[in-house]
Amino acid sequence: MFTLAVAAIVLGIGIPNMRDLVRNSRIAAETNDLVIGFHAGRSEAVKRRANVTLCASSDPAAEAPSCSVNFAEGWVVFVDRNGNGEVDLDPDPDVSDAVIESHGPMRSGLNTTSESNYFAFAASGFGRDLPALGARLFNLLICDSRGNDDLGDGRSAARLLAISSTGRPQIFNTVAEVNARTGGCP
Repeated sequence: MFTLAVAAIVLGIGIPNMRDLVRNSRIAAETNDLVIGFHAGRSEAVKRRANVTLCASSDPAAEAPSCSVNFAEGWVVFVDRNGNGEVDLDPDPDVSDAVIESHGPMRSGLNTTSESNYFAFAASGFGRDLPALGARLFNLLICDSRGNDDLGDGRSAARLLAISSTGRPQIFNTVAEVNARTGGCP
């Protein structure tokens, strides 16, 4: 009986902690995938000396993926030779845009909030606006059902990906920073 009581206590404490560990890992993995996409876009822009765009896409695996509204649906990084924010295919490889990286939908239960659906890199690697798409992305918030809950020591359940005008991504995971930059999860 004593052994069963101890096991019940251990499971009662351990299962909720395990669930939070899994949720934290999901958000961290998706945030890291986005950071990799931003680094790939910036690197390719400088390497190719060409415009590169990273945008949300609901069809990232398509031959010519289009930009959509929500990063939770997926995203794509592509060389944007004419700077129009669209993947333009042409039989001539010197004119055609090339998809560098694509990522499918985020794991179930995650959602994103941002002020834009794209970030465009100039050939210098710095950010630039695309007139056809409006102002570029600077803050991308990734949340789950916990929102911006404090996990202890001021750490947030959400992750904020802030992109500087130089095109460098930075991750913030404190409740104060998430609230100050975005107002928190919806």
